[in-house]
Amino acid sequence: MKISACLVIHNEEAVLFKCLKSLKQIASEIIIIHDGPCRDKSLQIARDFGAKIYVRNFVGEAEFHRPFSYQKASGDWILQIDADEVLSAKLVKTIPQLANSTSCDAYSFSWPYPDKQGLIKNGPFAKTLKPSLFKKNLLYMIGISHEYPRSYGRMCLRNDLTVIHSPSYDNFTLSMFVSKWNNWAHLQAEQLKYLDRLPLFNIPDKYHSPLFLEIKRTYQYPILTGLSETLKFLLLYFWRGLLFAGFRSWKIALFEITYIWLVRFYSLKKKYG
Repeated sequence: MKISACLVIHNEEAVLFKCLKSLKQIASEIIIIHDGPCRDKSLQIARDFGAKIYVRNFVGEAEFHRPFSYQKASGDWILQIDADEVLSAKLVKTIPQLANSTSCDAYSFSWPYPDKQGLIKNGPFAKTLKPSLFKKNLLYMIGISHEYPRSYGRMCLRNDLTVIHSPSYDNFTLSMFVSKWNNWAHLQAEQLKYLDRLPLFNIPDKYHSPLFLEIKRTYQYPILTGLSETLKFLLLYFWRGLLFAGFRSWKIALFEITYIWLVRFYSLKKKYG
């Protein structure tokens, strides 16, 4: 089975080599999409690994470009990975076996959250799973910020196999929230307003797609969807042990809940001025 590793990057020279090195044993091809012009050595690093490279117009986030990356992939399976992620040694050894399985059509792997102190080891953000490996013919996606690829088939959860997330910065600081997270919220609200224009992969009739209709409701009913999403995440956080997880986990939970409402705030501004 051929595996296509698909990455969307933006000036990632600090982390890209380590990521691609972890892929070289299992990826039949590497698809690199660069978000806007490259201003560092990322593309040279990608060329050294034989990647197929596409430079697209700058958007400011990865998800918009992911459907395009899947279209360019020729593999039977898609491995969705970011430049600041690395496959654990156990996962590298196991992926060929997973790709030959007939019982699963997609896999989610363990993806514990990191901050400046390292990986979170307790509570909900130590138990996160990230959808990462998909049969291409059953994968589908809408290219909107903070959306993720999904499968029409069976998704298998493997919390014994890890994708290690090692960003070169702490994503959970106030300054990062004010700049990066705030920009994401602006962009997502804009994308919600013009949802019909967003790229799709393997969704033949978006107007009858449950996912498309669900995302559309976020813009139509921002308060109601904000309340339901907040409740859903709070229940999940507490069920997974937030109460005794410590300050680091509480801070991440606050960031994520605040982001939900920031998207709604900007959506309401775009609707009503």
